[in-house]
Amino acid sequence: MIDIQNIGTGEASETLDDFLQPISQHADIDSFDWVKFSMAPGITSPVRGDAVPPGVIPSLPTNIIPEPCANPPWPMDNQNFGYPLESTLQISRPVTTESILHIINLFLDRLHASMPFFERSYLVDNIYAQRPLYDQSFNALVHAISALTVFQMMQKSHKETRSSVHIEKAEWLLAEAVRLHSHADFGENPVLEHVLTSVFLFGCQFSKGNHHATRFRLREAITLAETMGLDDPQTYENISRDEKNRRLRTFLCLTVIHRVYAIQRDSPINDYLLTSSRLHIVRTTLNQLSTNFGQPDEKVIAGLGYMVDLIDFVDSTFVKCWRNQCWNEATPTHISAKTVSTLLQRYTEPMSTRESPNDAQRADVLVTRHWICHILWDLGSRHGFLQAENAVVQMRPDYALTIAHDSIETCESLDMTSLECHGVGLVSISSYTP
Repeated sequence: MIDIQNIGTGEASETLDDFLQPISQHADIDSFDWVKFSMAPGITSPVRGDAVPPGVIPSLPTNIIPEPCANPPWPMDNQNFGYPLESTLQISRPVTTESILHIINLFLDRLHASMPFFERSYLVDNIYAQRPLYDQSFNALVHAISALTVFQMMQKSHKETRSSVHIEKAEWLLAEAVRLHSHADFGENPVLEHVLTSVFLFGCQFSKGNHHATRFRLREAITLAETMGLDDPQTYENISRDEKNRRLRTFLCLTVIHRVYAIQRDSPINDYLLTSSRLHIVRTTLNQLSTNFGQPDEKVIAGLGYMVDLIDFVDSTFVKCWRNQCWNEATPTHISAKTVSTLLQRYTEPMSTRESPNDAQRADVLVTRHWICHILWDLGSRHGFLQAENAVVQMRPDYALTIAHDSIETCESLDMTSLECHGVGLVSISSYTP
């Protein structure tokens, strides 16, 4: 096993596997959530990897079957990914393939169900096929996924398993992802791996609490998705089934992330990309792909569909009203009482989640549903829509008690492992206000 030297220290080197072992031992299965990250204070970025190495190989479109590079522009080592490292990183050799696979397996076990951008085999098969050796965009994606996984492992582990050295190694993975993610004409002809890498970089910055960088990476991902036409059903023609599946998954996941983040962090929302009509047209296409219903990955898609249904009403008008920004306009445009009433009644109807792949995703859907109800009721209250004698019970002031009761009842029906995946998200149900 090739060692990774301690960055900027004089301590003896240890392998990434040595570093990950105590973290994975203290990590709970299914204890992570894609939208509602828990943040560790005091994480800094001591490592920089801005320089682009000479002779990098540009990314291949994912619908082209790649072939191994016969004459790579740098020395190859069968034990690593084969890209050069900048001397400023003070690391002699890159992470081993075995170490990367270890992290990827942690991701698949603990994070993949809540961010199903692709099938599990997509990562493992391409890594075993050594795609990172000749596809820079895929290499960047692998490092971004690894960085997010390690940050989340550290934040969910006991404090004694963390150290400045461990944080620096996580930062190294992040710096490598950023370095590999960039080239001179980046954004001109994006491939899906570019979109996905931006999303995982968004996750890394969110977990670090860097919200300016978080917003930048989310905007970057959305811009790349627009350039690729992920919201246009016509762009899904004449591509392989696997590529179509990954594009549709990515579009739906990005839609959920974008809308939830817009509510949580006052982020601008792109109405054109996320209009309900376009969203449901693309989702219908996705459903037509699900020929192996009952398989784990197809059940994940069903759970993702529930999340899309929960947030499909969020647009710029809703976000402005939620942030109390609608009152500042010369001609205020408010969400209507009828819309709030209709949505609250919609979320009161019984909801079946039998198709969810596991209890963690079922908890994700149900808890988010209560969170949305709280937001809608609070929005109606601040706009003067609630009345004690209203014929619609959801539009009465005391309906807040029903929301609280239902939230507690739902939480009591779920095991602790399922609830832990939400972290601070549970607090948002009762305390998150603009």
